[in-house]
Amino acid sequence: MKTSLLIAGCVVLGLGFGIGLAMSQFGISSGYDNQRAVGTATPNEHPPQAYVENPTYDFGSMEVDTTLQHTFVIENRGGSDLLLRSGGTTCKCTMSELDEERVPPGESTEIKLEWKAQTSGPRFRQTATIITNDAHNGEITLTVEGDVRFSMQAYPQGEIVFATLHAHEEAQQEVDLYASLMEGLEVTGYTLSRPELSEYLAISYVPLPADQLDPEKGKSAVRITIAITPEQQLGNFRTVLTLETNHPERPQFDLVLRGNVDRGITIFGKDWLEKYELLDMRTVPRASGASHELTIWLRGPARENARLEVVSCEPEFVEATLGTPEPTSNGSAVRVPLQIVIPPNTEPTIRLGNDGGGYGNVVIDTHDEELGQIRIPLRFAVK
Repeated sequence: MKTSLLIAGCVVLGLGFGIGLAMSQFGISSGYDNQRAVGTATPNEHPPQAYVENPTYDFGSMEVDTTLQHTFVIENRGGSDLLLRSGGTTCKCTMSELDEERVPPGESTEIKLEWKAQTSGPRFRQTATIITNDAHNGEITLTVEGDVRFSMQAYPQGEIVFATLHAHEEAQQEVDLYASLMEGLEVTGYTLSRPELSEYLAISYVPLPADQLDPEKGKSAVRITIAITPEQQLGNFRTVLTLETNHPERPQFDLVLRGNVDRGITIFGKDWLEKYELLDMRTVPRASGASHELTIWLRGPARENARLEVVSCEPEFVEATLGTPEPTSNGSAVRVPLQIVIPPNTEPTIRLGNDGGGYGNVVIDTHDEELGQIRIPLRFAVK
């Protein structure tokens, strides 16, 4: 018995021949002529006969980004040689140029399909087509299908949003972290992308009892409780809570936390990303530098009490200048212009976040104990 290998990630390999791979959900033809004959057999009383006992394999369920394989057996139950070669493919892939496979009467060959579940949908299906010289079975379609489940998923899904918070008042949310196929999921620790927020946050986690598990979501779960008691100076915030787990396929799982503590201070500007609370200065040409204009709005008590002053810039070459405060026409707020400059001929510097040197920062003191400081993260790369 011979063995041929098909890699279902759209790269076709084999011993003696290749197998065309298809992702049936796309329905895009590669243009290969499936009607072209494998070989011309002289009519005789004992033609070849291709036979596959189970051309469809249901693998049940598997975790996303994992790999499985299955072996199909093609028999020749006829009286002359069965010729096989790769068929067309409906996915964009690279197909090896391989010779035909010849299977003598009474013998068989193995076709091994290997696939990796990389899909956003719950259902996975792929096919491989083989062309034969069997007049009654000129094309053989081998199919693998099943359900794809995430190794872990948080419920509710999406960001954890604390809407308008008030200083010194605790707010709390719960998230259930499920392992789809693993029993005994544990959370062993956590980190915050903004460690300075740890003084306001309390993170706890306990295994979800069996009688509270939803079997449709997974086999085990941990309940994560996130409590926050903010101070007014926190304002808008966003951080990534990275959970450390005992899951072999997903040792870390990220939850995004964001919210707003209303303290009467709002920042506006063309390149100010409100959701992420940072100024995106993008790529800064070294020769010319860059300048960005922001406006700080002060409302309510902040309008009366705040006296803004730039106290630090990081890196040190960043320049930040506050303009003259101007009240709005109705007197409900005060506008304070802020100019942030990276001068020309600055040394190449990358400040793109946690994986790119951290962010730069401009720190503005309000000289008000309750309001605290205003921090403006800067994302940029000087090239």
